[in-house]
Amino acid sequence: MYAMTVYVVGSLTVFNIFALNLEWYHTEPWVDIPAHVLFGILIGLLFLRSRVGRDEKSEGKLLANLVKLFALTLFLGIGWESIEFLRDSLYATPRGVLTAQQGALDTVGDLSNNILGSMMVMFVHDFLLKKWRALKTEKVGMAR
Repeated sequence: MYAMTVYVVGSLTVFNIFALNLEWYHTEPWVDIPAHVLFGILIGLLFLRSRVGRDEKSEGKLLANLVKLFALTLFLGIGWESIEFLRDSLYATPRGVLTAQQGALDTVGDLSNNILGSMMVMFVHDFLLKKWRALKTEKVGMAR
């Protein structure tokens, strides 16, 4: 899981460098939507990994996990947006380079896409877990 995390974060960072340098965020405003959804998916996967590995009973507490995951995703997303703001303030604006931040609407969209990605992971996990348990119960019933 660690290697996958490093790979995904590294890929997103390289993508972000290209997007900033090639001005994709300004010429193709939709381009960061997949990146933010993937960032949310990564957060969701890491969250599930930490919850399932530590406490098997937490799987059944969907609402509690959703709230925790929502808060974590929001916190990390705000952290990312803060880094973008610092980059713009300290590097881009003084040099006349196009900024990564494109206003409040862009920031809200980015945070929403992060949350969308992480919540998709949680719902898919819960759906698959229910299907797996039903299949397991069905097999036990057939074995008797």
